[in-house]
Amino acid sequence: MKKTRIFFNTFILITALLVYTSSVQSADIFFKTAIVFKKNSALHKKTIDAIVSKLRKQYRNNIQFVYIDANTHESVSYDNIKYIISIGRDAAKLVLDTAPKQPVLFTLIPQQTLHLLFNTYTRNSPQKNYYSIVINQPLIRKFRLAKILLGKNITVGMTLGKKDSKIENYIFRNAHKAEIKINLTYTSNFNTAIDAIKKSLKNSDVFIAQHDINAINRHTAKWLLYMSYKNNIPVIGYSPSFTKAGAVTAIFSTPEQIGKQSAEWLIAMTLKKPVRTLQYPKYFIVDINKQVLRILRLKDITHHEIESRIQKLERGHDYELNE
Repeated sequence: MKKTRIFFNTFILITALLVYTSSVQSADIFFKTAIVFKKNSALHKKTIDAIVSKLRKQYRNNIQFVYIDANTHESVSYDNIKYIISIGRDAAKLVLDTAPKQPVLFTLIPQQTLHLLFNTYTRNSPQKNYYSIVINQPLIRKFRLAKILLGKNITVGMTLGKKDSKIENYIFRNAHKAEIKINLTYTSNFNTAIDAIKKSLKNSDVFIAQHDINAINRHTAKWLLYMSYKNNIPVIGYSPSFTKAGAVTAIFSTPEQIGKQSAEWLIAMTLKKPVRTLQYPKYFIVDINKQVLRILRLKDITHHEIESRIQKLERGHDYELNE
């Protein structure tokens, strides 16, 4: 009994030391992190709150935050800063313009916007210390949502601004994984974006709206929803405003979810873990317009059921979210 007690106490002590050592290593002694954001943005504040909350739990008083307004007219200094988190487009512009040497995470920004900024500021060659978590949902996730709603053997309509072989390959590769057909059109091949959307809707079972201002904007989104309603074709959007306006569902990530993932990026960096330069959102929400669901006579299903089924399909396949 005495030997058992000694062994047990020794085991507890070793475990405590390992936990302590791990926390010290993850604390990375003491370091400063700069957060660049728009002070008047409620979305940015929610993102920051999520970032700070998670990092405070991880590092306690071993981390200090330096907040920089994206609209500042003063010179920006990154002295003694170890990591930088840039939130939104204006913050990304400021950070790219000042070209810091520290690891930078660009977050809460559409992939297309970030790509355009990289082209402008880095001549299409982003520095190795640049990382990003875009707000675009991985396409395979949207395809799976479509299949959950409509079943197998479906054709998905999509419209993009202009042809890009890399993006096109990405779309068809994921369509093959999801075992669906794609009806893809480009606005650059038509007189108007609405003509391209009409063509894409024709012979499609569902239309998936992508973040592409040359194809889907406030004007064309209204026409898309009107035409889809007339033709009894459900639309999957990328924001709560889409479902409110008449899309059957939308899939997106909240600022809090993006903030949580951003904090996880920094933790991985301090622990010297491998980190992908481009990440899609890890956490997400499915929003459903129940009225449209009934009008289109689709099966009654809750957003919790859809989220659970998608998460189950994604388990163990993180690579699909980082292509």
